[in-house]
Amino acid sequence: MRNIISYLILLTAYLYSQSWNNTIITQINEPNLVRMNMFTNRDGNHIVMQLSGGNNSIKYYLINSQGSIIRNIILESSANGEFPDIDGNNEIVYVAYRSGNKIVVKYTTNSGQSWDSSQSTYNFSTNLCNSLDIEYFEQENSYNNGLHIVWSLRDSNPYYESYYYQFSLINGWFNFKEVTDYQNEVGGFPTVAVNYDKVLVSYNWGTQQDPVGNMAIEKTRVRYNLTWLEPQQVTLNNESSARAKVSFFGNTMYCFYYESWSDLGQWGYHLIMKSKSDIYSNWSGHTVLDQYTTNPRLLVLLEKTFNNRMNLLYYENTGTYNLVHQFYDGQNWSSKTNVYSSQYYAPQVFSFSSSSNDLYLIWKDESNSYLKLRQYDAAPLTPTNLTVTTSVGNHPKLQWTRNNEADIASYKIYKYLYADQGWFLLATVSSTTTEYEDISETVVSGPPQANEHYVYYKITAVDYKPNESSFQIL
Repeated sequence: MRNIISYLILLTAYLYSQSWNNTIITQINEPNLVRMNMFTNRDGNHIVMQLSGGNNSIKYYLINSQGSIIRNIILESSANGEFPDIDGNNEIVYVAYRSGNKIVVKYTTNSGQSWDSSQSTYNFSTNLCNSLDIEYFEQENSYNNGLHIVWSLRDSNPYYESYYYQFSLINGWFNFKEVTDYQNEVGGFPTVAVNYDKVLVSYNWGTQQDPVGNMAIEKTRVRYNLTWLEPQQVTLNNESSARAKVSFFGNTMYCFYYESWSDLGQWGYHLIMKSKSDIYSNWSGHTVLDQYTTNPRLLVLLEKTFNNRMNLLYYENTGTYNLVHQFYDGQNWSSKTNVYSSQYYAPQVFSFSSSSNDLYLIWKDESNSYLKLRQYDAAPLTPTNLTVTTSVGNHPKLQWTRNNEADIASYKIYKYLYADQGWFLLATVSSTTTEYEDISETVVSGPPQANEHYVYYKITAVDYKPNESSFQIL
């Protein structure tokens, strides 16, 4: 055949049921678990946790999409580790936590086999801390590339102050800011969200160490490019907030929080969503997403997926103990799905992560000390960057970029030669393979030859369910 290889443009996808898989009981048994956060990339689910039992150690696990332990390691063995968080991309994973008078950042570039903390600790006071939150961001030509860290300290007893730092391997620690340094501002329990030119930080005026019952004024502050703007109040007209979480969805800013309510001798809590469309507008709207008659206690968790959804995961007690999933598409909220539900055992600690369109929930409940895992299993994204070149042996050589999902089982390569034969499956290769040489074909050039013909290729990704992606589109 000539060394001109064509591709068919095709949008067809294999449609399988996309839903929450069955619950998996993992082999992670941690009776002293205090806090936990999870980040998912193509290598699996990365989990960082704070353990008590007389020693506030920080421990890391890597598990695959089916809940099997790949590795684990103690990252901090002193009695001072607390508030661990984790984030990153496919090439690097960061863990940040407090240890005594330091914020420690450790990172791995080999899926947790080894960790580096050189030049990545920042010293501050030993005053009480009530929160630490991180978000990793990467986009070409952005001031905001790197790891963004916020934390709080009781530096104005009984009030907390919230602080911000940016970190990267190239620049180290940079762009420090005391977020609550404006006039008489105070506040703890900070959370952080990042987009191309903005950093959004929330904080709460409450004075308690535990967010339960810590109902107070909620505020936010934005860094636009490199300039910090004046704080803005989220809660208005006698509203109060606890356990807030901020996020960007497109260019719109969102804040989710619990507020208390009372009416005719009844009382409870609402889960509230507010938004603002630009940096200068006020927080508006007051969408009630759920209502409680008891303190919901646990944090609201947010994850954005490739299909343009903002996914919310939160605790609900309606006579049964539930972990609830809803998603928002920018206009409407989906109906609620109980991902976990029990009449007897309340969830104690949980975390939530995403990869492409897949979601993962991991939790520990009162039934025992084993962690449970559940996956919302969507079809994989289409493999990208498919190219065909001529190999050293003069055969067509296909190359593509490895998918981001953690549950890829294989790639399927299809081939088309003749209309009466149609497309057929040429090969199935492993999830870590990113190239294939078709030795049954030889690339030729020059004058036409006998048996010369055109060949077409396409590739799909297949997960363990098995959901199969659409074909590569060129």
